[in-house]
Amino acid sequence: MIAAPAGSPPPTTPRKAPPPKKTTPPLKKITPPPKKTGLVGLYNRAVILVSQGRHAQAARLADGLVRSRRWWRGPSREVAAAALYNLSLAFLARGVRRIARRLLAAIPASTAAYGPARLLLGAAPVPAAQPMTCVAHYRARRYLAARRCFRTLLPKAGPDAQILYAIGYASYQLREYRVALGAFRRVLLVGPSDGDALFMAGMAAAQLGLHRPALAFFQSALKAGLRSESPAEARRYVRVLRKLLASRVRSGWLYSVALSLGYDTHPRLGGSAAAAGTSDGSSDEGSGFATIAVALGYRWLRPLRHRQNRVLRGALSLEYRLDQVIVFSDLSQTIVSRGAWRFSDVSGGLSLQTHGLGMEARLLGHRWQAGLRVGGHAEFSGLREFAPLLAGGDLEADLTVRWHRLTASHLGLSYFPQRALSAGLDYLTGQGLVSVVGQSLRYKRLRLALSYRLGVWWLGRILTPAMECGASEACGLDVPFSNHEHRGQVRLGVQPIRWLAFDARVAVAHRTYWETGEYRLVSGGIIERQRIDLIQQYQLEASFRLQRGLHLKLAYGFTRNLSTIDAQTVGIEEGYDRHRIWTTLAYRRW
Repeated sequence: MIAAPAGSPPPTTPRKAPPPKKTTPPLKKITPPPKKTGLVGLYNRAVILVSQGRHAQAARLADGLVRSRRWWRGPSREVAAAALYNLSLAFLARGVRRIARRLLAAIPASTAAYGPARLLLGAAPVPAAQPMTCVAHYRARRYLAARRCFRTLLPKAGPDAQILYAIGYASYQLREYRVALGAFRRVLLVGPSDGDALFMAGMAAAQLGLHRPALAFFQSALKAGLRSESPAEARRYVRVLRKLLASRVRSGWLYSVALSLGYDTHPRLGGSAAAAGTSDGSSDEGSGFATIAVALGYRWLRPLRHRQNRVLRGALSLEYRLDQVIVFSDLSQTIVSRGAWRFSDVSGGLSLQTHGLGMEARLLGHRWQAGLRVGGHAEFSGLREFAPLLAGGDLEADLTVRWHRLTASHLGLSYFPQRALSAGLDYLTGQGLVSVVGQSLRYKRLRLALSYRLGVWWLGRILTPAMECGASEACGLDVPFSNHEHRGQVRLGVQPIRWLAFDARVAVAHRTYWETGEYRLVSGGIIERQRIDLIQQYQLEASFRLQRGLHLKLAYGFTRNLSTIDAQTVGIEEGYDRHRIWTTLAYRRW
């Protein structure tokens, strides 16, 4: 026996083995460990099987001990080598020299058992196995034995492509993907047009997370031709890898330009003013509109940790965005006729311009991603009273988890502080908090998404003295804008072919204002009214992919707002029906 190092519990021998032959060098016994471990149990079971004559089962346990990385790390390395040596002695005592020699040859050279193992094997190297024996192991799917056997043939056969391919395939089946990839690369050095070797190299690279080299291997395999592997399977892997690389977050510059033209039956001021629930800056007359959106940004991507099958990356991006909305109709006369006293001096149409600067940091995994975004924006409008309109910022955090390839869950939380820059619009000073929970399902070319959103806005109120209202018109004396909104949305997407996709969305929102408002009627009385809005939104969209990054979209949207503030009771109508149709040409590329 060989002594184990101090501090490492060696395995226990259940019964005394027969004494070795005289040619065996004298060895010390292994002292029993203070307690049994998993290694000791494996060793004892193998020795018992050898003593019972069940050599095949004992050999499988011994091969498992050789393959296990758990026992060959740290202090258990010497104990595992001693156990392997003692198992070989048990096989020698039963006359099974072939298995004993194989186990002795597997003992690492850096252990104390290596010297006695060399003495048992003799000064001469282990004789090379016969090729038919290696093929028998290979066909029987004994990949560890087959790989060890084929490796003994390499010194005599040289860089033979078939032997290297067998070593690589056996290593792939043993889930040693780096060893397999190295073997297949050596095959390609001998025969660069070997389609099967290219296919298996792609498989090994994909398992290691090297998706771009894997895609190149599969494409080269299809060009070279496949003998034993399926071309349809190779084409499927090419499609999967292309989709994976296209959806992956990558570093570089962002260029985004979008131009839209359309018609709106009820133009309204967008942005934060619309979020506040006010109808200021809207028209009952239809008008054409144009939208220009430009974005420029850069994203840095850095690997944080890399394992055999797992990559954790961090991304940091900085982006500037400009949005310009232009409504072509003249809203001056419309607004004055509605008695909106705040806009009596406006000129021209409705125009909203937004400048935004945002920074985003994300942590990316294979099945999940988490992000934090900090941004600021300033909004300006062509309406004189709204110039400038608002300045603010946003803080957003979200988490998306992909449970498997078909479903994903999303959780987001956003905080929006904002402040009106015009002294006459103090009621827009406030903040908002929005939380979103969503679940999406993707099956082949079909995508279904469900989401729920809760928005809470602290936006204050506006007070109007009764003397500033005309005697024969309705007027809002105390109008609250703080509200909370529940919103549910269903989204269905279908992509029948690569260059065409359809998208449909249905959303219902219920908005409640916290405080009761006061309104003066045309008759001169004052009424208190709680405002509640029920909003229905429907949108249909068809997207055509013209080329990479360039899309043409045709869309129609309908919005219906039903409000308790209506012309029949208060004299001021906050409800409306809005139809919009537009086309967009967009280019976006990282």
